[in-house]
Amino acid sequence: DDPSGPSTLDATSTVSTVGFDEVTFGMTVLQAEEAANTRMLPLSTPNENCYEVEPEGGPDGVTFMVTEGTIERVDVRSGGVTTRSGAGIGSTEQEIRDLFGTSIEIRPDPDGGNQLVFVPSDETDAEFRVIFVSDGTTVTSFRSGRLPQVELPGCP
Repeated sequence: DDPSGPSTLDATSTVSTVGFDEVTFGMTVLQAEEAANTRMLPLSTPNENCYEVEPEGGPDGVTFMVTEGTIERVDVRSGGVTTRSGAGIGSTEQEIRDLFGTSIEIRPDPDGGNQLVFVPSDETDAEFRVIFVSDGTTVTSFRSGRLPQVELPGCP
């Protein structure tokens, strides 16, 4: 059945520790399509282990990682999409630290710059992370997802 009406995912959609608007980690691709009222278009040949999809008509620069049939991560590589608290591409490392305080762990990024990792204090969210990647000063991309997928550079 075809989704009717506009996708619920757009430039005003926000990332949280557990998903991207109505699409939450652990949903199947079909559940995500129903929740977002749009198709999830594979960016590579789907395989059972790991592949990426992008929401049709969704905001630029946003993709989901599908692992063993469920959505486990969202990546924001460009555009104006932010977290619920307003952090996103273009935020400074200092702004991220100011927003999240002691919940941020900073570590070097393998490609240079830093990863600012938001570690939720709520036990129910303990398996989730939001990782802001910076060039050393400013956030250039970020991702949210469930461990261990959120820690990976991408699909192997």
